[in-house]
Amino acid sequence: MMRIRNPGRLGCKNCRTRRIKCNELRPRCSQCARAGLTCSGYRNPVDLIFRDQTSCITRKYHTAESKVIPQSRHSQPSRPSSPTAIIPRLPLEEIAWWYYFENFNIMRPSGASVHRPYPSQPSPVIPSVAAVGLAALAVVHSDPHLMQLARQKYSSALRILVRAISHPDELRQGRTALSSFNLSMFEMIVYDNFHPASHGWLRHMHGTTALLRSLELTEGAPTVEIRTLLQIAYTAALACLISGLHVPRYLVELLQYGGNTKGGELLLPLTDLFTILCKLVNLHRATFCTNDTVRNHQFINTALNTYQDLESWITSIPVWWIDPIRTGQAPRIDDECWIMRVWVYYRLCRILAHKAILDNMDILYSSRSISQQHQYEESLTVVSQASQELYTGVPALLGASHIANRSTPGLTSNVFFLITVLQAMGSLTAKKKVVENWSQSARAYGKDFEVVQNLILSRLN
Repeated sequence: MMRIRNPGRLGCKNCRTRRIKCNELRPRCSQCARAGLTCSGYRNPVDLIFRDQTSCITRKYHTAESKVIPQSRHSQPSRPSSPTAIIPRLPLEEIAWWYYFENFNIMRPSGASVHRPYPSQPSPVIPSVAAVGLAALAVVHSDPHLMQLARQKYSSALRILVRAISHPDELRQGRTALSSFNLSMFEMIVYDNFHPASHGWLRHMHGTTALLRSLELTEGAPTVEIRTLLQIAYTAALACLISGLHVPRYLVELLQYGGNTKGGELLLPLTDLFTILCKLVNLHRATFCTNDTVRNHQFINTALNTYQDLESWITSIPVWWIDPIRTGQAPRIDDECWIMRVWVYYRLCRILAHKAILDNMDILYSSRSISQQHQYEESLTVVSQASQELYTGVPALLGASHIANRSTPGLTSNVFFLITVLQAMGSLTAKKKVVENWSQSARAYGKDFEVVQNLILSRLN
């Protein structure tokens, strides 16, 4: 491995440009604070090692090649090779493993950055982990050879998943559903212009949802397992919303069981919100699958009652779950990014409830009474307000420690979850407005954010 001669090289962009030592404090370093500059955040050690190793070894390779193999006068110029194509001994899978657990591991404990040692024994999860890690590195470094390796790992992971599905014991294991979820993240990362923007990840997400039917939660399951299941389940509900599908009842029952286990007590409010979200997603679908005006009246009442459940939910949450969008304060909890997503899901519920009211009133009434018009305007206001609040929370969704923090986010699972939210918004409101609001939020990060910004934008078209 490469020796890092100067620890300051991990520092923020401002300190590297000014050639001064960065103390790497958070949310910004002391040097930027004294100079009144916006701190760009700090580089990931994996990113530094990967770039420096490849450039160094590539340089040595070309030097050695020029000494051993003289250039032929009539030889055709060869295509530039990726370092990954000429350095077979570089431990790319281990780097991808490290990168995944640093940036895409949804099973890490709250607020913790966990690097698991590369396993010495084969595991069915390894190929899916390697596929995601390699794909993310390929996008960040614009390396087609890394992407080719990522696709090979994806193919291996898919074959292992197909075999696992045929074995009842494997079906009951959480690792099988997690591998499928990883492949969903992979599809989001590598999406190209030849396929619909959401096709790949949705296919795997619906497959993950089906696998959860066979999942067995043990009594007293660790909180981290329930928390992981919650993140997958919320994403599954959004996938159903985007695809116009019904959220299966077994998914709600699985989460309710998880919330009632010893390990899920602290997460019970999240399972309650999930139940509300699923009810509203199914109501949204039912609205456009009926020609019965009696049912349309019932749907309005259901939406109003569910909205009351949502308002009651607010009073049941722990006091330390501060709403950062309304208060401008970071939550008093370790993993504030996950809690931020919960508040975004809450706003999606508000939008869904009042969108159901608006849609059913549009179906029922060509002209509205005074009371009906009042309800209609109130619902329009709630949808507009909740939508604006949701976009205000984008920086925190991407992992900023505070909404006012403008450090540049990297390509992580937070980007995946953000895209699912934005695509869900695109199914409820005009896509043009979603793109405009996202583009406005992204401007705050500057040029360093262009790779991730363009990746997200391409998934919204």
